[in-house]
Amino acid sequence: MRSSINFCEIVEQAVSEVQKTSLPDDFGPAAQEKPERKNKPVTVEDAQSCQKLFRRNPKRAVREICEGAPIRCDIPVEILEPYFTNAWNSRHDNLPPLDCNEEERASPQDRPLSINEVAKKLTAAENTAAGPDRLTYFHWRSVPQSAKFLTLVFNCCIHLQQIPPSWKTSTTVLLPKKESDLSNPANWRPIALSSTIYKLFTKSLASRLSDWCAKYSVLSPSQKGSTPFDGVLEHNFVLKTRLDKARTKKQNLCVA
Repeated sequence: MRSSINFCEIVEQAVSEVQKTSLPDDFGPAAQEKPERKNKPVTVEDAQSCQKLFRRNPKRAVREICEGAPIRCDIPVEILEPYFTNAWNSRHDNLPPLDCNEEERASPQDRPLSINEVAKKLTAAENTAAGPDRLTYFHWRSVPQSAKFLTLVFNCCIHLQQIPPSWKTSTTVLLPKKESDLSNPANWRPIALSSTIYKLFTKSLASRLSDWCAKYSVLSPSQKGSTPFDGVLEHNFVLKTRLDKARTKKQNLCVA
C-alpha cells in the first residue's frame, strides 16, 4: 500500500515538472527579477498566433478559420447541473453472469509494455484539447525521452494495479448541438476531457486488448466497430447496395 502511495506521489511530481517546463506562465515559479509576461490570446485573426495554433492543433486552427471561435455556454451552473444529473443518471440493469471460458488463454498483459508501443501511441495521437493538467500530446512529445518515462510509469501502474488519483479527474465542457436556442440545456452536449497521460495509458491497454481479441477470435465476425480494421465501411457498402437494389426494383426492404 505504501509503495503505491509513493509511486503516485512520484508521478505527480514528475508531471508537475513537465508542467513547469511546458507551461511556465501557468505553473512555473515566479521570477521576481523578470517583468511579468502576459500571454497573447490565441486568435486566428493574428497571423503569428494562427501559425502557432496550427502547429499544435491543425484541426482546431482550420475549424476556427472556417467557423469562427468556439461558442461558450452561458447557462448558469444552477440550471445545468440538475439537468445533466437527471439526463445522465446511471441506471444499472441486473444482468446474468457470463459463462466462463475454459480455454487456455494468455493474459493480454503477459509482458510489460514496450517503449516502442507507447511511442507509437504518442506519435499517432492527435493534439486534442487538454485535460485538468493542461498538458497536450504536443507537450509530451516535446519532453526528451518522454516515451521511456511514460512506459515506465504505465508498467508500474499495471504492476501495482494503481493509477494516480488525478487521472480519475476530468474537465467537462459543453459543445452546442446547434446554433439556435442556446439557452436550452438540451441543445448542449457534454464531453469529458481527461489528462493526456491517462489517455495514453488507456490507448496502450486498448491496443493490447484489441490484439488479444484478434489472436483468440474473441469478437464476433459481425463486430466491425472498435476494431483495428475499419469494417464499418463494409457494412455501409452492403446496406447501400441493398437500398439501391430495392429502389431500382421498387421493392420493400426491412433493415434491422
